[in-house]
Amino acid sequence: MALVGGFEVAGIVSGTPRSVYRSHGKDAGVTQAEFDSYFSGCKTAYGIQIAKAWTLNEEAELKSLRKQVRGFHPPQSYRYLRGSEREILSPDSRV
Repeated sequence: MALVGGFEVAGIVSGTPRSVYRSHGKDAGVTQAEFDSYFSGCKTAYGIQIAKAWTLNEEAELKSLRKQVRGFHPPQSYRYLRGSEREILSPDSRV
């Protein structure tokens, strides 16, 4: 497993699944059926608005990141980097 890219958070949205899909569905990257299935039974839906996204020229292997950042255990799909941790990924790594 490896870190392959990242993004800057523009904002967080929340509301009923219906209202979130109505406002942001066109940008969600999933069909309405997929969205509805994911939020089935939920009263509140949350979404992350993305400002900038990038991929790395070279993947950063998870083993290597764990050696460099004590306690590095990201969730399945994302993790916030602290200011000092950003230096691990040099600006030259961005595409």
